[in-house]
Amino acid sequence: MAKNAGAASSQIASRMYAEMLHLMRRHGYARSETQTPFEFAASVKKPVLSPMVEEFTQLYAVARFGGAACDITRLQQLMTTIRGELRAR
Repeated sequence: MAKNAGAASSQIASRMYAEMLHLMRRHGYARSETQTPFEFAASVKKPVLSPMVEEFTQLYAVARFGGAACDITRLQQLMTTIRGELRAR
């Protein structure tokens, strides 16, 4: 993978993670400035939502910090499902 492709993947993952945090915050799940992404994911106690937020966080972390390609399709699927779950509550 080219260096700039990794940077683009990292930026996409970061943007999608920020979007997910914004969505979560609007529904009462705010990440404090001192929480790591994984601590925030662990703080989501709603059983249906928690595994999705954890998977989203894992995908974000490997793309952002691990140099892996961003799985945009899966992140979008998770975002759609998370949005639906938040609306359902």
